[in-house]
Amino acid sequence: MQARSSIVCLAALSCVMAGCAQLLSDWSIGSDAGVRDDGSSSGASAGSPDGSGSSSGVSAGGSQTSGTTSGGSGSSSGSSSGGSDAVADAGPDAGLDAGCGSLNTDTNCGACGYTCVDGRHCSDRRCTPAWLPMTTANAPTARSAPGAAIAGKLIVAGGSADCTAIGSLASGALYDPSADAWTSLPDLNQARADHTLVSSGTTVYAFGGLSDCANGATPSQLGSLEQWRPGDALWTVVMASGGPAPRYAHESAWTGSGLLVYGGSGGSAPYLNTGSVYDPVLNAWQSADCGFAGCDRDNAWAIVGQRYVRLWGGNVGSASGGLQFDTSTLTWTPWTPDANFPTSLGNPADDGRRVYFPSNGATGNLDIVLYDRATLARSVDTATSPANLSPTGSIAWTGSEVVLWSGATSNGTPTPVGGRYQPPAP
Repeated sequence: MQARSSIVCLAALSCVMAGCAQLLSDWSIGSDAGVRDDGSSSGASAGSPDGSGSSSGVSAGGSQTSGTTSGGSGSSSGSSSGGSDAVADAGPDAGLDAGCGSLNTDTNCGACGYTCVDGRHCSDRRCTPAWLPMTTANAPTARSAPGAAIAGKLIVAGGSADCTAIGSLASGALYDPSADAWTSLPDLNQARADHTLVSSGTTVYAFGGLSDCANGATPSQLGSLEQWRPGDALWTVVMASGGPAPRYAHESAWTGSGLLVYGGSGGSAPYLNTGSVYDPVLNAWQSADCGFAGCDRDNAWAIVGQRYVRLWGGNVGSASGGLQFDTSTLTWTPWTPDANFPTSLGNPADDGRRVYFPSNGATGNLDIVLYDRATLARSVDTATSPANLSPTGSIAWTGSEVVLWSGATSNGTPTPVGGRYQPPAP
């Protein structure tokens, strides 16, 4: 069986960047355009802040097959709203703001309060360089694995490097982008690949996957849940009643109060349309099954909003299209993205306002396709990336940057390369 990698965890939904000081309500797209999560009319202000801030630290994670993600070089160019020009600079002479003066300083770069991090400097209203490399000192084994963000750091745990020779991994590490440094983590209790890794902001959860990534048969499928908090010496196996059936290549997301596990594969067709939500306060699972045609899928990815978790992509069994999970009612409905949403890409990171999709660009560069919930606009950033970055790597928004580590190349071999990307100000 070909080795699989896991989609990485999406980053916090709190909008920590300038221009996004308040948590955005779920953006309105597709058939729901102009309607907020609560059903009220939003008109032209779809996706504007609601000020709740209650979902700080929310993230999502899922699974994808190893190798290059769909929508490689050129898949996002041409269809973008504004294209790469949308992230071009207007120059320092145009960068004045009545509140903070020049928008061409390291602390007000392109927007008031937008600060360049990790030694970058503002040039033409853009923190440069956009990409910085990641150290390989003390880095974990190169792998296809999920990632998550906690306390401003990227966590990588489990995954696969060579399923035939090594099998599923239990090891992990924590990367601090501000120090450009790795520290080792305790091993998972169970080696696993094609699992999910999700952060609640205080706790990281690892669920499901394959104990033997070369074998998708039932004995290798996992239904166990582990958790880790910063400072813990070990991962803890969570024992709770009513959990989902063992699975791999599934999707997971933190809803704001619980861990959603959905879909995936049970080793044979059809893909799964079952799911559950784990409540850490009650230490119990609740059903989150989906009952209509088109629910079954694996290797999907999720975008998390204030009330809804939205799934797209992956392998869909009986119908195409997206799914929308209402976290208040634990029910599913179909979901159709708007025309600018990058439906051909995957493995995104999310800062709460903008979603970042890595995509193979020209001459080996890794481009970032940005989708802005507030404006429903799509753009492509072609800033020069470190060489040999993979769009399938462990990815997360850590508070001020997208951090991307390792992942499979086109020949399926994981690369020991990573990068830190700071986007232009929104």
